Amino acid sequence: MRFFLLAAAILFSGCSSSEIIDSGRIIRDLKSARTSISRDRNYLNYLNERKAGKSGFYYVIDRGGVVVHHPVASLVGTSFRKFEFTEAILKNTSGCLKYIFGSMSHLIFFESLNESEIICLSIPGDEVTGSEGVCRLFMEKK
Repeated sequence: MRFFLLAAAILFSGCSSSEIIDSGRIIRDLKSARTSISRDRNYLNYLNERKAGKSGFYYVIDRGGVVVHHPVASLVGTSFRKFEFTEAILKNTSGCLKYIFGSMSHLIFFESLNESEIICLSIPGDEVTGSEGVCRLFMEKK
C-alpha cells in the first residue's frame, strides 16, 4: 500500500487544478476516456495529461492485475494484485471503491475497457463530492 501511495504522491505534486469534482462527472469522464481508447488505442498516451480534480489520475490494468498503462512509467508491467482492492476491481470490473489509509479516504473509479483490461481513475476522497451511495467502502482484511 505504501508503494502505491508513494507513486500517487509523485503524481500529485505535478497537478495544477484545485477543483473539487462531482462523482457523476468522474463517471462521465471515465466513460469518455474508455470510448476514446476504444476508438484509438494511441489515446492511452494522452491519459497522463487527463486529470480529474486536483490530483486524480488514470491507469489501466489487465484482468490479471498487471499494470498496462500508468503515469509513472516504471509501474507498467507491475502486478497490482498485492493490493487487496485490485481483487475487488477484477471481480466487479465496473464501479467505485473507497478505502481509508491512515486518516485519508481514497477513491478508485473503474470501468471495463475491453475484454482484457480495466481503466481506473484514482483520486483522494476529499477532492470528490457526491460519492456517497456511488462508492462502496472497501475494507482490507487484517
